[in-house]
Amino acid sequence: MNNKSIKTYLSSLINKKDLIIKSIIVLASILIISLFVFLLRNHFLNSKTQELNFMGDFISIKITTNQGISFGQSKDDIVLANTLQSIFFIITFLVAIFTKDNICFTCLFIASYSGLCNLIDRTLVDNMTYNGEIYHNAVVDYFQFKFIKNSAIWNIQDSFIVCSMIILFIYSTVMIIKKGKQDENQVSK
Repeated sequence: MNNKSIKTYLSSLINKKDLIIKSIIVLASILIISLFVFLLRNHFLNSKTQELNFMGDFISIKITTNQGISFGQSKDDIVLANTLQSIFFIITFLVAIFTKDNICFTCLFIASYSGLCNLIDRTLVDNMTYNGEIYHNAVVDYFQFKFIKNSAIWNIQDSFIVCSMIILFIYSTVMIIKKGKQDENQVSK
């Protein structure tokens, strides 16, 4: 592939209108997610309460740190945890860049940036003292389902990742069904 065909291909992916829309999505997502992530994180770290009922018997706030990823996996291997989070960020970011659909782009960018916020959080918690203990390379987690015994504890970044992936899955499923019905209607004509 020569340089001209690569440039033509890349320019076909994004027109000026899409570039403006995606730029607005990126800036709004970064602002909203960053505010939620780091304000909540700092609020919970500076609060005197380690456990707090929130939303009745549904969710509680239980402040803890997590050196691993995905329910504490890889907590003994910091390099692996950072590598897996970096790979998730890079893959979702690259897929988002090459996605033409703005809803898919938004979901992927939110997941990607939320993953990056987990990496940033991990670096901010390096050598952090909390409740008399020193934590290295950990994220701050604080939400827990009360009605599930021994439920995982997660943070707002994890919530953004999961919610955006659920929305993307539902949207993609609806679009596939819609496309299938359109193809079916064209064949029957």
